[in-house]
Amino acid sequence: MAPLRILITGPPGTGKTTLCYSVYKRLVGARSDRLLDGFLMQDRREHGRRVGFDCVALKDETQRAPLACADGPRTGHMVGKYHVQVEEFERFTVPILDRVLDERAGGQERIFIFDEIGKMELLSPDFISRIRRLLESKDPKLHVLGTVAIAGSGFIAQSKRLPRVELVEISVQNRDERAEEVAARFLGTDSGCEGGTGGSGPSPEKTQGGRGGGQSGMKGRWRPKAKLSPGPEAEPNFDPPPRDQKGVLAMGKASYGQLGRGDKGLAETSGDPIGPCGVDGQIVAASCGFDHTAIVLPESLLLCGRNNRGQCGRPTSGRRSEKDLPDFSEDVALPQIPHGLARHDKVKSVACGGDHTLVLMDNREVWACGDNSAGQLALGTGAPKMSSSLLPCATLQSAESVAAGFKHSAAICKERLYLWGANNQGQLGLGRRQNSVHEPVLVDLGAPVRSCALGRWHSLALTVTSVVFSFGWGRFGVLGQGDFTDHHSPVRVELPAPVYQIASGAVHCGAICSPKRQCFMWGRGSLGRSGMGSEANVMTPRAVPGLEGLAALALGGDFSAAVSAVGEWWLWGKNEEGQLGFGSDRENRLVPTRSAALTGFRHIALGDCHALAFR
Repeated sequence: MAPLRILITGPPGTGKTTLCYSVYKRLVGARSDRLLDGFLMQDRREHGRRVGFDCVALKDETQRAPLACADGPRTGHMVGKYHVQVEEFERFTVPILDRVLDERAGGQERIFIFDEIGKMELLSPDFISRIRRLLESKDPKLHVLGTVAIAGSGFIAQSKRLPRVELVEISVQNRDERAEEVAARFLGTDSGCEGGTGGSGPSPEKTQGGRGGGQSGMKGRWRPKAKLSPGPEAEPNFDPPPRDQKGVLAMGKASYGQLGRGDKGLAETSGDPIGPCGVDGQIVAASCGFDHTAIVLPESLLLCGRNNRGQCGRPTSGRRSEKDLPDFSEDVALPQIPHGLARHDKVKSVACGGDHTLVLMDNREVWACGDNSAGQLALGTGAPKMSSSLLPCATLQSAESVAAGFKHSAAICKERLYLWGANNQGQLGLGRRQNSVHEPVLVDLGAPVRSCALGRWHSLALTVTSVVFSFGWGRFGVLGQGDFTDHHSPVRVELPAPVYQIASGAVHCGAICSPKRQCFMWGRGSLGRSGMGSEANVMTPRAVPGLEGLAALALGGDFSAAVSAVGEWWLWGKNEEGQLGFGSDRENRLVPTRSAALTGFRHIALGDCHALAFR
């Protein structure tokens, strides 16, 4: 018979695991010469209360490992009330999966059964990559039966659309009937087969509860992949979005996986704001770099996108330049936890630069990964030119915030400004040019520093007295001094007080200031990034007509975004890659244009040609 790839889905409590175990018993009872292998999930209960889930081998029920526990140990990964034991889960399942993938059965057919593709399992990239290989395998002797959550993003949604995958949706009422049909399919018969009583494995009585409550009366049916409806992910409703809609949206350039959409993200660009895969729940902070993205969750940090210099914290050869084509043996298409981040570590904020990433930990230490060719990781003199794993930055303690430019970095520690990395244009404000500075250097602005923002070759700083300073490369008026002059030491930018926020793009800058909370812009004007209605450079700060009462401002490579205190979003500048989120409309905007797609969102991070909005 043709190789089968069947996924069982249904609401929580319908008995997906029970069906798989029933099929397994029928296959064992049929005394087929097919080789059987796999694992299922089983509730762990204490005094009648479910306290977790165990992964149990089908061949031997004594072989098991915890997937999740309500009472700990704490791992830094939470789904609902459960601490997900990712390392234990991988230690148990990965060898089984590798055995099946690498097995040479001498012509024998093999049937592999697994449970499940769900939110907990999405926390393990190693598990997901192997399940994908199983479902995509062209081995004619390998058959696969698995379960998948009925709702969810990331690989939960992707698996249902893989070629050759058939989706079977069940209910409590039709579960047993569907079990007979599925068993018959694997036995290569046209009718149900008699179930056997032999075989070991997790008892179905212990698995009916599932990971949620409730039952459903929906009718089960066979649904081959080609007939699946696109579902709510394909046509999201944004005006206004329902409160249970995904809490994060991504748009713009996608070729390196920086939108985090997995297979869907391999298109060159996307003007449709759709959430990254596998990212649910509260977003603490986010940042977009040149071609990579970082998302801080309450118990984790996820990175995706270009990884040519290890900026996503994943292994890389380091041989590709920023202009080379994507290579998904190195680049990261789905958001993943970076190497070097311990399970118990909590992240406060993150900053993505050109090809490097700075991570501010909850204990106020600063860690970094990616390109270190100019010392931007602050690893000290003589350190490697790159790191594909997070490492602690030298001498930085009690940091309050971090910022990343193209090849330079900054941190504010106890209201003092420290900079390091590339200084070839004077962007560190040290009064001189220097190719690289490998350790943080204090820059004295004469007053405590509230915030800083870094561009391609320049820097901005805001003091607690509402004074803004700029330094570095001065072309296009990016330093706000009325000329193209470079300044290697800090110079004051004239802005109306009070100054609430500063922001920097690649070669344009902005601030929210004045009692009216207006948007003032200066720097390069091409592509409409200044919002002034023309492409002329803005040599000194000018108010953007009509923008006031603002709550936040964000600037990217060639585009800009602002949100008002009442939640109205305005975007302008370059839109050739769809980074403004206006769907198929790719026209640049010379003036701020209202975005209905972002209604209900509070924050946005802009990269070179992509954006990430979150609540």
